[in-house]
Amino acid sequence: MYVSQINTQDILEVARIGKSTLPISYSSYHLLELLGDTSYVILKLVDNNISANKIVGFVVLKEYSKNEETIQNSELEFNYSNTHIHIMSIAIVSEYQGKKYGTYLMKYIKHNFPRPNYSLYVQTTNKNALNFYIKHGFKIKKYVKNYYTNLKDKDAYYCATI
Repeated sequence: MYVSQINTQDILEVARIGKSTLPISYSSYHLLELLGDTSYVILKLVDNNISANKIVGFVVLKEYSKNEETIQNSELEFNYSNTHIHIMSIAIVSEYQGKKYGTYLMKYIKHNFPRPNYSLYVQTTNKNALNFYIKHGFKIKKYVKNYYTNLKDKDAYYCATI
């Protein structure tokens, strides 16, 4: 098993995994755009024990630096005095969920992208994801009404490690 940055050859598979596992997913076009933006990192989780180069999950990270101290979303404003990582999206293929792949990916992120804080948004109705994040040191910081404008379940929790 290993984690590495995706390349253009991985985009269609990553988009397919996102579409099949997430309520909101990136299109192939959007993933290609993110690959060209140095503030984003897109990682794939590969398990060669299943088959050669089998992508079983991915994560999209946004790196915020000291010169990007404020994140704004609707009525919320969060200030950061240090660099931090925001997890934009994380997905594991459905048949591999609950088998420690997500934990492997989360440990990889924290080890290879050490920051004082990690943050994310999660739907309030997604109890499995929320429990996963809490298990990995995230705390609910804010309740955000109508964060997801295009979903039936619109409300989110803003979670962070500090």
